[in-house]
Amino acid sequence: MNTPATPPSAGPDLAKLRIDRDAPSPALRRALGRNLVLALVAVGLVVALVLFLRRDHPVPIQVFAVNPGPSGSAPAAGATSVTANGYRR
Repeated sequence: MNTPATPPSAGPDLAKLRIDRDAPSPALRRALGRNLVLALVAVGLVVALVLFLRRDHPVPIQVFAVNPGPSGSAPAAGATSVTANGYRR
């Protein structure tokens, strides 16, 4: 039951090791994330400030006034009209 002796290995195969130079370092990744969060907070504060300062300026509304036509100004018999206050006449 003798097993043949295996030659001693020369160590790990270093040819398979590669350095990924395109990947950012962990410190750079943390700094990028922190700066992104700070930029989003700053943009949010600017938007909130602009909305806060513009709250006193009303939005202009365009109103059209329509004159009744010459076909008659009295409502037909039995017709219901609504006045400006919302009550029926």
